[in-house]
Amino acid sequence: MSGGAWQQSVKDGFKRLTAFAGVDAVFTDISGTLFQARVLFSQPSADVLGAMQISNEYAIEFDPDDLPGLKHKSPITVDGNPYTVREAPKNTEDGFTRLATLTKE
Repeated sequence: MSGGAWQQSVKDGFKRLTAFAGVDAVFTDISGTLFQARVLFSQPSADVLGAMQISNEYAIEFDPDDLPGLKHKSPITVDGNPYTVREAPKNTEDGFTRLATLTKE
């Protein structure tokens, strides 16, 4: 599989995953353009299995093509609830998606 085909395969796989396990996110960039996307959402979890936490912060993983311009302090609605991007989104290990930590409003 060529590099371009492999990259497209990874992006398609992420789209299928978010279609099944993702939530809706809505973001308006500084020009007023509205972007809607399916994202993977993590939120602080209660203690599970004797104090083991699965997640300790709000975060979304997203395709950067779906939410262009998302940056530090951007307001975003995730699964119907308002959040603010806490710090600049970072590339994930595979380089095809980004991770943004959030603060709940």
